[in-house]
Amino acid sequence: TPAVPPSVVAKPAAEGGGGKKTGKKKRDGKKAVAKKAAIPTLSAPAPRPLVHPEYVHTFISNCIASCENIHDRYAQNRLVRLVCVFLQSLIRNRIVNVQDIYLEVQAFCIEFSRIREAAALFRLLKSMQ
Repeated sequence: TPAVPPSVVAKPAAEGGGGKKTGKKKRDGKKAVAKKAAIPTLSAPAPRPLVHPEYVHTFISNCIASCENIHDRYAQNRLVRLVCVFLQSLIRNRIVNVQDIYLEVQAFCIEFSRIREAAALFRLLKSMQ
């Protein structure tokens, strides 16, 4: 038989349960206070980048080199797709300047043009130019 949670089982009358479950929950008198979620707004641009652009460029270069050095075709395709989506996100959110990475990413997209995400990244690069 399945276990029944204790909240479903009716309490005996001696424990204040009355033996009958009415479906109403008892309240302890405290009012529920609605808290505002502390979500920062992204409408105002940040005063300066969180990460130095040179580090971002180096990271992108390392990601591209990793894609080129993987010999397992399945793992390579997966990594290329992830890098392409990551780069699209960086470009769309204006975290990276397209002119700084244009040639390297363009060569990457041409090398992996058989992958749909690489073709989409290439189109995004061309539209941002």
